[in-house]
Amino acid sequence: MSNTDNCLLNQLRSQRLKAYEAAPGDLQEHFGIEQTVLAGGYGYRQILELVQNSADAILEANDATPDSSEIRERIDVLLRGTHLYVANTGAALSRDGVEALLRSHSSPKRGNQIGRFGLGFKSLLSLEGKIDIFSKAFSLRFGNYSGHFHQPHAIHAKRG
Repeated sequence: MSNTDNCLLNQLRSQRLKAYEAAPGDLQEHFGIEQTVLAGGYGYRQILELVQNSADAILEANDATPDSSEIRERIDVLLRGTHLYVANTGAALSRDGVEALLRSHSSPKRGNQIGRFGLGFKSLLSLEGKIDIFSKAFSLRFGNYSGHFHQPHAIHAKRG
């Protein structure tokens, strides 16, 4: 488990818990937003949202690289039994990206990127399983660990 992953998640978790203590009504409001996303148009778009996030990561990598001809653009989608894997050759998940995954309506994406509303990833929560994210800078796990509350946890995976 990366120290960076743990520090960031612990910091964000602590900030959120303090905010909920200061304004308890926000918890119900945020739960309501999550339920609206899952019940609305995002409830059945999980694969599309993952592919769109992958495409956005590739666009971000191209924008950051002066000679984008060096970037091998690739999105892989693989279903094995009950496990869905989506991978891309785009930009690594940034701190702003991690924070956006934990919030709603706060995507750092701009320009010609597809996802700009900060809601698509939330559609994955309806799958009620484990969601692992492996990136160059951060690795996260979202899962149903206690009731219906989805908590991010830093994870470490052998890469190579």
